[in-house]
Amino acid sequence: MTMYQFQRYIDVTDCKAAITLIDTHSVLGLLTFFPIESIKIKKGRIQLTYVYDPRARFGGKARTDVAIDHGANHIKIQGTGPLSFELRFSCPKNNRLLVYMTVTGRLLPAVSKQTANRVFEDVIDHVKEMIEDLLAKPEEAKPAEAPAAQPTPAPAATPQPPTPLPAAAPQAVQPPAPALAVGYTAAVQQVQLPQQVQPGLP
Repeated sequence: MTMYQFQRYIDVTDCKAAITLIDTHSVLGLLTFFPIESIKIKKGRIQLTYVYDPRARFGGKARTDVAIDHGANHIKIQGTGPLSFELRFSCPKNNRLLVYMTVTGRLLPAVSKQTANRVFEDVIDHVKEMIEDLLAKPEEAKPAEAPAAQPTPAPAATPQPPTPLPAAAPQAVQPPAPALAVGYTAAVQQVQLPQQVQPGLP
């Protein structure tokens, strides 16, 4: 059977708490696949009356019976009639709310895909307003990491003079004994020291 199908995930801080904030009756008023003539609630039964052909002198209306199943972690709104639909809210995870919708029935050819998509988007926007305090806030943008520095190609090697070896620690150098002139030693040896005068001698 031909149908339209849509789904969307909404990030939340507590999905079960979000479920409790969804007002199903206000959501029904958004299911305007056709203009809604009335929504009747009687003895727990809900009936939507659509005007699918406003030019029809007689008829041109379709009634869809609606049942709502409300659980701890899901809501299912199901409409049965010439135009049938299912709108479901569920918690696949505690931090994610799934919104799922299908539309089908013999009057489906009279509903464009664009119209069905517009209804779905209206439902999404309305649900976000109802659970605004539970919407997960996007993480603060982290500063972009600096790109890794690209290695700079080394310049062409330029011949370098050989590195001189470190000078050895200077050592005390004994000055060489002065060279004596030839014959000087003999001359020195020939010098006679004056004799000491002995007392009492002339």
